[in-house]
Amino acid sequence: MSMSLEEMGQKISSASRVGRVVHIMKLIAASQIRKCEEAALASQHYSDTVSSALFALLYKGHYAALKEESGPSDSAIAIIFGTDQGLVGPFNDRIVEYAAPILQRYRKKTLFVFGSRLKNRLEDLGLTIEKCYPSPSSVTSVASAIRGVLVDLEPMLLRNHECELMLFHNHLSSGKKCEPVSTKMLPLDESWKAKLALTSWPTHQIPQLVDKSEGTLEEVLKEYMLVTLARTLAESMESENISRLESMQRAEKNIEEVLTDLHIGFTLFRQSAIDAELFDVVAGFSALTNELGT
Repeated sequence: MSMSLEEMGQKISSASRVGRVVHIMKLIAASQIRKCEEAALASQHYSDTVSSALFALLYKGHYAALKEESGPSDSAIAIIFGTDQGLVGPFNDRIVEYAAPILQRYRKKTLFVFGSRLKNRLEDLGLTIEKCYPSPSSVTSVASAIRGVLVDLEPMLLRNHECELMLFHNHLSSGKKCEPVSTKMLPLDESWKAKLALTSWPTHQIPQLVDKSEGTLEEVLKEYMLVTLARTLAESMESENISRLESMQRAEKNIEEVLTDLHIGFTLFRQSAIDAELFDVVAGFSALTNELGT
């Protein structure tokens, strides 16, 4: 009887330890969400600055980077952001289900992927992956990850100016839910120019260029790509940690329910053991009394 009680006590102890681990992981996920939000916000501020620089360049007639509207392209370079980390639910599955049908529209496509788990899912659908990058585990490694992608992208974009550069990632919607989205980052076409034209210049001064060389536009476009990729990766990591936080909350609730059932079972089992021992004592006392005749 005591052994059974001991086993039940061990189960309660194990469930409590798992619960403490889940609670710590939930706190870590919440902390990472905050850091990703700050990184995405900082990227947005810098993106606004880069957009102002592009506005100034276009205002001065630097239209070399713009593509004339000529219908959809048949070739694309896609960067798909997933994760190698666990406990994120259907995080990778959502982006695969969203991106695969869109990619099928392109006759030629080159895929760059963050996360080997995402890579395996895409390959199962018959898609060929050009290169797979490890998914960053923290916002401090975002910059180095993005620089690696840009090094691989630059020669491909120089060879094919008509190619579309697409980004696919999970994004936190206005309803605080993670959902997959896509963004066409390049080429900069007339519709992009029209959208930029809606942005008002922050001052009443006419934008001026200090450096009027042709290399200025190229450098600003590099910064545009850098900050767009950095913001996208930060948003993807924020969605990842929100998915992990939701998983930890569900796990914590399940553990609390299991612990409640175990405690009730342990109390009932222990009470039954005490009742059995008392019954044995009473039965033994009764037998001894009858034997002595008193």
